[in-house]
Amino acid sequence: MTNHGSSTRLSAKFLKIMQMFLQSILHPEFFDIFGVFVFLFISIMSGWSLKTKQSLPRWAIIIFLIIGILGLIVDGIIVSTIYVF
Repeated sequence: MTNHGSSTRLSAKFLKIMQMFLQSILHPEFFDIFGVFVFLFISIMSGWSLKTKQSLPRWAIIIFLIIGILGLIVDGIIVSTIYVF
């Protein structure tokens, strides 16, 4: 025989935890900090692709690299001036 009451309480706790988690990451600073890592990833992958001459067309890799570097600079400045210093 199953206990549906404890299962309902567990579901309510899980939903409350998920709500708190989503509210904590939906602040602008989350996206600034997350953006730094995304642009860093784009820059590293583009640089690696240019160096090893792998799959993507060269023009796409160059655009990807430019977007990555510019985004990393902008987000890096925002994060370092607002959240670090």
